[in-house]
Amino acid sequence: MESLDLGTPQVRSSSDPFRTSRHEKGSRRERALKSAIATMDVQGVNTRRVTCIV
Repeated sequence: MESLDLGTPQVRSSSDPFRTSRHEKGSRRERALKSAIATMDVQGVNTRRVTCIV
């Protein structure tokens, strides 16, 4: 199978790089999940309660 090299889309009249809203939403969710896991670890939440919290 051949490989296909794709470039990053350019944004006209802007110096900001191209970003998708999906990427930003995913990174916010990931940060929220990491924060929740860290908080549960500090508080000593047991595994049965984790499913109730998440």
